[in-house]
Amino acid sequence: MPRERHEALEAVRQAPETDEWKERYAVRAGVEGTISQAVRITGLRRTRYRNLPTTRLGHIFATTALDIVRIDR
Repeated sequence: MPRERHEALEAVRQAPETDEWKERYAVRAGVEGTISQAVRITGLRRTRYRNLPTTRLGHIFATTALDIVRIDR
């Protein structure tokens, strides 16, 4: 294995131990969790509407429903 490739691999393996990486990952985990919750609760992966304004309104309703669920918890 070339030396540069080995050094790059070692850097990638050590990255999760840094504070900067942990902070960035925490943000990503929060966003991923929100998307996952929205898909599970409201089925946001597919829309039942064909035009953009109605689809947007459906997303607004789904977001409102998600907020209500979170408030209830």
